[in-house]
Amino acid sequence: MDDTATAPPQLVPDHPAKWSRRVLDVLTELVEAEAERLDQRVRVLDPFAGVGRQRLADALGSAAVISVTGVELQPEWSGTMVSRLDPIDTDTVQGDATDLPADWSGRFEVVATSPCYGNRMADHHDAADQCKHCAGRGSFPAPMVAGGTPPPEPCRVCKGSGLSWRNTYAHALRRQGGDLVPGSAAGLQWGRAYRRLHADAIMEMLRCTTEGGLVLVNMSNHVRDGEEQLVVEWWVNELLVRGCSIVEVRRVRTPRQRHGANGEARVDGEVVIAMRTPDTRRLL
Repeated sequence: MDDTATAPPQLVPDHPAKWSRRVLDVLTELVEAEAERLDQRVRVLDPFAGVGRQRLADALGSAAVISVTGVELQPEWSGTMVSRLDPIDTDTVQGDATDLPADWSGRFEVVATSPCYGNRMADHHDAADQCKHCAGRGSFPAPMVAGGTPPPEPCRVCKGSGLSWRNTYAHALRRQGGDLVPGSAAGLQWGRAYRRLHADAIMEMLRCTTEGGLVLVNMSNHVRDGEEQLVVEWWVNELLVRGCSIVEVRRVRTPRQRHGANGEARVDGEVVIAMRTPDTRRLL
């Protein structure tokens, strides 16, 4: 056996909503400022980690951060499915953002997370319409070459399925052989169930944060039936009623998808909400 053989490439999990560079730049600035304010490196929690814990950790860097701990409910994204991910990201644990470990109370100086937005990326019905790129064929004839005709080339958009490509959480999971697990926020459209689950998650993230700690939430509104859904405003209000105080709410211009029913009516960016958790010393 040749020990010098090239190792097989690592499998990268399919996830439709990875951290954007501009949002990471804002988070890095705010975390570094918090570490400077405390005059110490900080521990960071991401309770809705997806596949992004390592990218978040790389952006924040070791100068300001001791550790970045991710929590993700889906096994395909948490790194617990060793047949799909190699190596395992041991700092992302499979768990529920609404039920974090009891011994994490007050452990983290910073929460930095990007929960689901409650938009059409939560769609989870099976696509039945044809792929527009290949007109439902699933492939294109390959160019003629000497010695015969090679097999058709799979459509790069639908990956050979012939069906419309869906950039949603559920469809990304199904392409990996999985599906949404019970209790996943990735299948929740903006509405009562979304708000109930995330209100529970907010209570847990505040419990796990130090008094006077920093909570950073990347969030976005979206358009539904021609009307802007005020998801950001709900997050701000929910943190306020839990006793947090506003540090800032910063708008971040990011590229948005321009296809779908509201393709021409997208909001023009995302938001990073920066709040400080209650500090009992302020009551003395």
